[in-house]
Amino acid sequence: MKKKQFIIPLVILVLLFGQITASNAIRINTIQSAQSTNAVSSKPVFDTSDPIPTFDRDDENHQGALIIADPSKNVTNVTIWYKLEGGDNTTIPYLFGDDGGFNLSWTDPTPMVYDVEKSNNSDIAYYNYTFDIKSDFIMFRAWYGDWEDEMNIPNVITTGVRIETYFLHSFYTQYDQIDMNISLYNYNITSYGVKYREYTPQHDEIFQNKTFSLTDEGTYTNVSAAITHSFSPGTQVEIRSFIVQFDNLTKTERIYTENVAHIITLSEGTPEISLNSDRYTNNLNVSVEWNATPITGEITAVEFNWGDGNVETLANLSIHTVYHLYDEAKEYNITIRVEVGASFGNKTITVLIDQLDPSGSITVIDNDDDPTDYNITINGPKNVEIIYNSTDEGGSGVQKVRIETDEGNAYEVTSANGTYIVEFLNFGYHTVYLKVYDNAGNVFTTSITFFIHGVTQPKDIGVPFSTFAVVVGIISLTILIKRRK
Repeated sequence: MKKKQFIIPLVILVLLFGQITASNAIRINTIQSAQSTNAVSSKPVFDTSDPIPTFDRDDENHQGALIIADPSKNVTNVTIWYKLEGGDNTTIPYLFGDDGGFNLSWTDPTPMVYDVEKSNNSDIAYYNYTFDIKSDFIMFRAWYGDWEDEMNIPNVITTGVRIETYFLHSFYTQYDQIDMNISLYNYNITSYGVKYREYTPQHDEIFQNKTFSLTDEGTYTNVSAAITHSFSPGTQVEIRSFIVQFDNLTKTERIYTENVAHIITLSEGTPEISLNSDRYTNNLNVSVEWNATPITGEITAVEFNWGDGNVETLANLSIHTVYHLYDEAKEYNITIRVEVGASFGNKTITVLIDQLDPSGSITVIDNDDDPTDYNITINGPKNVEIIYNSTDEGGSGVQKVRIETDEGNAYEVTSANGTYIVEFLNFGYHTVYLKVYDNAGNVFTTSITFFIHGVTQPKDIGVPFSTFAVVVGIISLTILIKRRK
């Protein structure tokens, strides 16, 4: 049965993780001074144990050795060996750990024993240590010059209690909860949890802890844990599970940490989203086209926030054109949310409903630059200079201006205001139309009517016949008189 009086508050348990690390740093400095006279500077390597390790140490996969000490088979003592290149009987590795409070400590070093027979005067020295099993489990790691594993993954000797953790999914994104299953063997726990941190080459990030309550005991069970986080895509996350266990042999509450560091890399989970609609429209019924491509998995939900207080979850994800009827004409921000499992992505576009017509004006000027006289006299070609202006108060802006004549000619101008020379075929009355288009599809039309005529040119007047005869006669008579004289 459990001893409730031994339950350690969770706050103290969390603090223990940091205290162990800090205490180790102080102790390491002391040992390092004592070993500074030795020529060897390397880290010990776990070699084997008796009994043979159930799971041997694998640094490449971030796994410490696991050794089952089965009391039913009279395995009450376990001997371990470490090897050290260049070591000898003076360069002794030290053990740190937790054996239930009898000999081993995370802060006080315990020297190993130089194994003369196994070393056999070679360049590699071997060292052993025998644990007297008096607790449900023992956790340890060796140090000389450096830890046997820079991640400080413990090796475990257990009489049966152990943890096996695996992820529910092989792929996680920055949006996913990291879901894990934890298998407990011969457990007797008051709580369990996971600690996790960003995996860095220095292994110096602080662990975050997620603890779950479970007061239970038995021989085997599965529990689950989900970690919410704010890590960005590309981050490697290191995760280790632990239990707070009541040790039946020591009658104390102890923390058992899994001797495997699970490493996952978070992937980019935002699906690629396209969202398209007319930027400006004069229709209250707005249509939007959407498409989304998930990085992995399948789309599980699509939600539209129409920007007018209405939120719509699409019932049919195969329809990619959706409509929404607004109550009034104004500007709206439309946001789509696409979910792919726990991953999601958002995209927002802005649509302006403009139902106000633009406005404009048109005038003409004749040769005397009088814009108020619509009785126009033209000396040369039948051209009239037009002055036009256009504005849009609805917000979508003037798209184009079109000038048309009653003779069927039409001209599109690029600027909203200005002048334009309009050509006509005939004199007489004419009407010129000004059409202003805004970007929402609204049109304004105005016109002006005027009369144009040409200047009458004076004609050459010939000399009458009778006058011509009189003049000729006078000239002839004058010449005759002069000759007689």
